[in-house]
Amino acid sequence: MEINIKPTYKQYLVWDKLFNDYTKYIMFGGGAGGGKSWLICDWLIYMCFKYPGTKWFLGREELKRLMGSTFITFCKVMSAHNISSELWKLNGQYNYIQFLNGSRIDFLDMKYLPSDPLYERFGSMEFTGGALEEVGEIHFTGFDMLKSRIGRTLNLEYNIPSKILLTCNPKKNWAYFLFYRPWKEKKLDKDKCFIQALYNDNEYTAKQYRDNLSSMSDKVLKQRLMFGLWEYDDDPSRLFEYDSIIDMFTNEAKRGLKYCIVDQSGRGKDRTVITLWDGLFIYKIITMKEGISMQELDKILRQEQIPRSKCLVDEDGVGFGIVKDMTGIKGFVNNASAIKSTRKPKKEKDQEKIETNYANLKSQCWDTLANYVNSGKIGIYKDIPTEYKELIIEDLDHIKQTNMDKDQSFRVTTKEDIKEEIGRSTDCGDTLMMRMMFVLKDRIKVSFAFC
Repeated sequence: MEINIKPTYKQYLVWDKLFNDYTKYIMFGGGAGGGKSWLICDWLIYMCFKYPGTKWFLGREELKRLMGSTFITFCKVMSAHNISSELWKLNGQYNYIQFLNGSRIDFLDMKYLPSDPLYERFGSMEFTGGALEEVGEIHFTGFDMLKSRIGRTLNLEYNIPSKILLTCNPKKNWAYFLFYRPWKEKKLDKDKCFIQALYNDNEYTAKQYRDNLSSMSDKVLKQRLMFGLWEYDDDPSRLFEYDSIIDMFTNEAKRGLKYCIVDQSGRGKDRTVITLWDGLFIYKIITMKEGISMQELDKILRQEQIPRSKCLVDEDGVGFGIVKDMTGIKGFVNNASAIKSTRKPKKEKDQEKIETNYANLKSQCWDTLANYVNSGKIGIYKDIPTEYKELIIEDLDHIKQTNMDKDQSFRVTTKEDIKEEIGRSTDCGDTLMMRMMFVLKDRIKVSFAFC
């Protein structure tokens, strides 16, 4: 059988990577209309017919959407190549396509299940290779598990390099940090590749997608899907506006009393992070690979002329010892109760309303920080090292409200979920969040002053 494939230029670049010996993970897309699904189907069909008996996977976050979109494209591709339906058959009960020559494509439901957080349901499967659609929707652990399942079916016999082909639209999850950003900075690992394809890179449908995308009224969606801008995000659960995060590095925030905020390194943590504040302005950041000692912290406070009463240390974990032994140092406990004013104003119109019921102090402080950042009240020194700047941007950009659709207390993303997305703790961002405890307590003092 001869399959006549006519790829776009960007698709051709992907085909080149699919057959080299060193690129193992290829991410393609970054916008709407670039021919992502068609390329996946072309590749899997070609490999199944060329190499009898091989086994492949095609996954998406929900099997229902895979069958309602990618499988429809699969049928169109088969028809475009005039491939007889007698040569393949869909098994709807067990969700796979069986080819007459023994090759097979398994459809995988990549949905994250609390009962199977490590995706052990894929642990015994063996594939030649495979593809994942819309990886912005897929949990990193699912991708990580499948990396260990390829290269196991007839790869040596046919000399087929093991590959996973990924497609995406812009999304700030692991795909951004593993593929897009390193690609943008020209630091992408040799075993990975990102090939950006937007609507105008696909001559077959460019006009149709241009008209459809141009008519979109949602600015964020248009920036993402039409122009392939990853820094825009339309997730309503996200607390921080991206532009406001960037503005912090040029804001001239209110100065005042000086503060020292310490996120202490502990077992399994990357580093100790210390932010030094002049009012609502960060004027210095200090990091240490190991935990900070009481002597080192005392030296910093003396040099910066910051009283101990204005020093806050993360009390969860090893920071407890510093709070306990250094007189006057304040401690921050993430799961402590939220701070509420109990003042009784003389006039009802002066009543300070607390409209949000917070699950804990951490959630309250993150929400307060978001309000301050989004209203331009936080500033950071302009010559901050690039590394720290990027860490702060990433940290704040991943903080979300986790229960928007439920009648429950306001709660933010857990550290475990964030680690799953970006592979580390939000140590820099946590020091900004902790600074808000002083803001909240100062509010109460001001409120009582007017009673």
